[in-house]
Amino acid sequence: MNSVVRAQGLHKTYAVGSAQVQVLRGLNIDVPSGQSVAVLGASGSGKSTLLHVLGGLDQPDQGQVQWLGQAVAGMSQTAVGQWRNANLGFVYQFHHLLPEFTALENVAMPLWVRRQTPAQAAPAAAAALQAVGLGHRLQHRPAQLSGGERQRVAVARALVTQPRCVIADEPTGNLDRGLAAEVFDALLALVRAQGAALVLATHDTELAARCDQQWRMAQGLLAPCG
Repeated sequence: MNSVVRAQGLHKTYAVGSAQVQVLRGLNIDVPSGQSVAVLGASGSGKSTLLHVLGGLDQPDQGQVQWLGQAVAGMSQTAVGQWRNANLGFVYQFHHLLPEFTALENVAMPLWVRRQTPAQAAPAAAAALQAVGLGHRLQHRPAQLSGGERQRVAVARALVTQPRCVIADEPTGNLDRGLAAEVFDALLALVRAQGAALVLATHDTELAARCDQQWRMAQGLLAPCG
């Protein structure tokens, strides 16, 4: 099975005051096309750092990240940005919706970045919102939506471009268990409907168990759960 994202020998160290904190210590991960991969770990274990490196938002000190077999380090910043917009979707713990725009407009923004007009982008944005159960909320602004609804808008925004891989960093971490399950249901259903891969960072073992692979992060490395 082809890999959408693969990382080998990742090292990453941050300076915290006068101390050097090694977050990644030679970590390897392989995200096959169409597969969901959960990364479990406590807060501060390095899950977010790993996802930032996999998504090209940060660079490792050592090691290599490949997107569809191409080394990210060999790409220009422009090419990285274009590839990321075309092939990756991101969902975070906080929705990061723009308050002055409607749900439809927030979801359409990645398509606007691709230079689609609002009229061109609207049908795909509406379909993505319909897919996460918000077809009746297209013209509502974030302040008019519940926390779970805002996070489902964020899911629709991440999937509207039909990316090859979705990177989700604690996407339900700010919700109670009932809403978390609801949002994750929408995310997983849409990812699977589109045949996308998913990399999920979470501390929730129940959500992780629904993914195809489960890994635990500790001391800068990944080990299979079980």
